[in-house]
Amino acid sequence: MGPNTLDSVSPADRAGRRPELHAAGAAGGRLGLAGQGEHQSTAGTDRSPRLLDAGRRVLGHFEVAFLAVISVATVIASVQEIVAMVGRGQVALADLLLLFIYLEVLSMVAVYLDSGALPVRIPLYIAMVALARHIILDMKELTELGITASAGAVLILAGAVLLVRFGQARFPYQSRTRSGRMEQGND
Repeated sequence: MGPNTLDSVSPADRAGRRPELHAAGAAGGRLGLAGQGEHQSTAGTDRSPRLLDAGRRVLGHFEVAFLAVISVATVIASVQEIVAMVGRGQVALADLLLLFIYLEVLSMVAVYLDSGALPVRIPLYIAMVALARHIILDMKELTELGITASAGAVLILAGAVLLVRFGQARFPYQSRTRSGRMEQGND
């Protein structure tokens, strides 16, 4: 046994005259000075939960700030698109699809704010609508291979949505929203 183990500490030291030796022996032999009234095994760990909580709060504030920026930018883009449609005096299918993408982005922010998790399906829907909009807008410039590739990508994304939905139905799970209520998982 080494000099820092409990066996080498005298009974008087174990009785409490030198608590740092007692705590060090009980902790497996590490010697160190504990603060007045603290045991070595708890010194420094009181700060960790507080530091982690503070870090979580700071990250939570950044998260909300970025979500607010995304929401405001999406609303501004939506208003700009509506003003452009009114200025042209007509509404095209591509304009409606773009507004639908903006709506999906806002719903994704709302779901993220409520649950704290990003559902996989919403970005897949956004990608499918964006690809459909790309096909509609660039139909004249796309080659047959480009159209086929875009359509194939839409089919792959639709298959991914079906796979996610199947997984959700086959292997359901409960998740807790930020408001504290339990609900079936969203992915």
